[in-house]
Amino acid sequence: VIRCDSLHYCQGGMSCCQASSGQWNCCPYPLGQCCADGVHCCEYGYTYTLPHLR
Repeated sequence: VIRCDSLHYCQGGMSCCQASSGQWNCCPYPLGQCCADGVHCCEYGYTYTLPHLR
């Protein structure tokens, strides 16, 4: 179990990502890299580019 803070946690092998709203999300990748939105994440060594809305 990975502790995000005193109240929130993610299962082992996952990473914690905190959204700008303060909500915690679990990234399914160990050592995952959280994106700026705090919702999406990438495997270690990759980056996420937010899609452009039209």
